[in-house]
Amino acid sequence: GGKPKPIIEYQENDEGWGIGEVSFVIVDDRLYCYYTYIDGQNNFYTKLAISDLVDDWPLYMQDQGSVITRVNSQGSFDFVYNDLFNKFIGFCIEGSFDKNSSIAIYESDNGIDFIQTQTIKTNVSDYAHNIGVSKMIDGHINVDDDLCIGYAYSGCHISVNYGFTTSINCVFQCAISKSQVSTV
Repeated sequence: GGKPKPIIEYQENDEGWGIGEVSFVIVDDRLYCYYTYIDGQNNFYTKLAISDLVDDWPLYMQDQGSVITRVNSQGSFDFVYNDLFNKFIGFCIEGSFDKNSSIAIYESDNGIDFIQTQTIKTNVSDYAHNIGVSKMIDGHINVDDDLCIGYAYSGCHISVNYGFTTSINCVFQCAISKSQVSTV
């Protein structure tokens, strides 16, 4: 009900795909709002807006610009924060809707400057897309918890059957250990 308003407005021409695929993380009473941004030239970015965690937080969102320029047919990102390592971690499907899909993992100390640290192919289905990562309500994960990484996959290339998903795969589980998180 009511009259909802966007918290972030798309500023490109109508030919662009727009914005969406939001991932929230709360760290030190600050809300990090990561989202997909596709410009009018079909370039894909992950952008960030930050606000203090107050009741009317959407009024105080500060645009941080692009934190990741997507390459290798990367899909949407899901972000978490690991308290033990004080790191923001981003997960995405690389080769989204492609035969050789994999999971790309990015890390950041400040939530803005990300570097890709790993690519995982083991147990990742071909033609994977639309990743999601289990986490607590504030976007945090514990190093000792099992982490469920879920994604959809279609069984064929996007040009053959766009939008058709045969399964949601959520059997890939791992514990993020000290050896899997870089200390860069």
